[in-house]
Amino acid sequence: MVWLLASAFSVGHSGSEPSVFTFLAPGEPVESLKWRKTRINRARWFSKQLWSHWFTIFEAKGYVEANRWLNQIYERMKLGNTGLFIDADDAEIKDYAIAKTRLIALDTRDAARRLDSKTAVFTIKTLFERIGIAFPLKDRYREDDYNIQKVMAAIARIEDPRWLARQLRNKASRAMEAICRELGMVQRNKAAYISEFSLRRYFYRQNSNRKLLEKLVATNDLGQQYTLAELADLGISNPAIRRTELMVRLRGFETWAENDTRAWTPWFLTLTTPSKYHPISGAGGRSKLNPKFNGSTPADAQQYLNKTWQRARAKLDRQGIEYFGFRVAEPHHDGTPHWHLLLFVAKEHQSTLLKIMRTYALAEDGDELGAQKHRFEAVRIDPEKGSATGYVAKYISKNVDGYKVDTDNETGKAAPLSAIRAGAWASIWGIRQFQQIGGPPVTPWRELRRTDDISNQLADTLTIEEDRLLAIHNAADEGDWAQYIELMGGGICKRSDRPLRAKYFVEPEAGEYGEDVARLTGLLSAFGHEVKTRLRTWTVSMAPKASILIPTSGYMHTGPPEPAPLEFCQ
Repeated sequence: MVWLLASAFSVGHSGSEPSVFTFLAPGEPVESLKWRKTRINRARWFSKQLWSHWFTIFEAKGYVEANRWLNQIYERMKLGNTGLFIDADDAEIKDYAIAKTRLIALDTRDAARRLDSKTAVFTIKTLFERIGIAFPLKDRYREDDYNIQKVMAAIARIEDPRWLARQLRNKASRAMEAICRELGMVQRNKAAYISEFSLRRYFYRQNSNRKLLEKLVATNDLGQQYTLAELADLGISNPAIRRTELMVRLRGFETWAENDTRAWTPWFLTLTTPSKYHPISGAGGRSKLNPKFNGSTPADAQQYLNKTWQRARAKLDRQGIEYFGFRVAEPHHDGTPHWHLLLFVAKEHQSTLLKIMRTYALAEDGDELGAQKHRFEAVRIDPEKGSATGYVAKYISKNVDGYKVDTDNETGKAAPLSAIRAGAWASIWGIRQFQQIGGPPVTPWRELRRTDDISNQLADTLTIEEDRLLAIHNAADEGDWAQYIELMGGGICKRSDRPLRAKYFVEPEAGEYGEDVARLTGLLSAFGHEVKTRLRTWTVSMAPKASILIPTSGYMHTGPPEPAPLEFCQ
């Protein structure tokens, strides 16, 4: 804490601005100086940058405009109407959530007792949203779509301190990161992808989650026990496994495209956002705050890219353009996302696809400087120069764990370190980094790979359909995504026409908040044959394995109120 306060009292920017404690603008009253010092010192993590930015505005527009801007930042530093600030630590947020949910429960009971159902819900929603967190139901509430189960689930959430604490953490993290980006603290020469404060907060949360997973034990009906940390390390939560699976699927797409009877051309496309989504302009030593920046967050930029792709995809579908592949979302050095797409396009459709993609990529601010060159780039992958998978491999690796990538060209730093920052960036902003486009679903693949043998679930004399199921299982078990694609109907096939799909069982009111829960139980063939892949029943509790020690008091000791069924165990 001493070094933190010290940083707040050493305000200045390379000696170019006077001290915040002594500088008084011409005509500025002393009370304004005191007011300004209080607000700048409260911004402990970015007080230097805040003072520097204030001084820049002062020189251009005067102290009144600079103070007006400073007050806007100060209001944004407040964590809603909680009385906390966005740099509040986890203990403060938990304490507030516990106290507030008790009051919410009292308000809910009072409203339910005095008012009719519709008015009660509206009242509860209004009271809750004063905190600054959205009520977990649709904004439009109508009598004809009233669903008592959804309403009760929403009320159960707002009365749960754990749920409220999660919402407050997310809000605080994004608000803090948005301010840091606007102040130029997120860029190549300072902190690429994500601010140092947010990275530390992310590490703290990851460490806390890991400790909890190590204390939660899954037990099956055979009495076998594993910590959730052990199970997580066996699935795609493990970066190495995640990267390997992505590479296997990418290579499988390429192999299938090469061997298919139709001609497929691989294209590597890059889609970026307009300048107004970037807080920083320029590159390297020439980077500076972007005067066109409109205050958008990475989540806003990701939404723009999603909408652009949705419009292009709809046009492609209307014209019958066929393609499949993968999409990677990664950050620019200033945290603004851009997309890379590896698409295998039917040879006769490639020129039409490129034209449609370019049109929609330039639909917004397409006439701005540099838009024609940077907003949409298309590179045809020449097999004689390298494989499509090899072309994309570095983008996968440097956004997962940096495996076999020396340096991240976007940041100039070691790729494994940049991968950690990219993961933290995606986590904070809720951005899905990798997405398959077309092709067969991956859920049956994963389910088949976790099942040793399905022959005992089939008849002694196999039908053509059952023989195909065995072949699909063998392809998945051997990690042959290309053969899996072929047996599942090819790269271009409607999901409803696939021979195998995931099967779910809906358990009424089994969720933590009383909602129906769809549990994956196995697979279902197009002819109605069921393949069971979830053969064990699991429960999760805080009961420790013999080698695990847990605290004797506090939340980590008490844990969840009841054992919960394990959704996924691999």
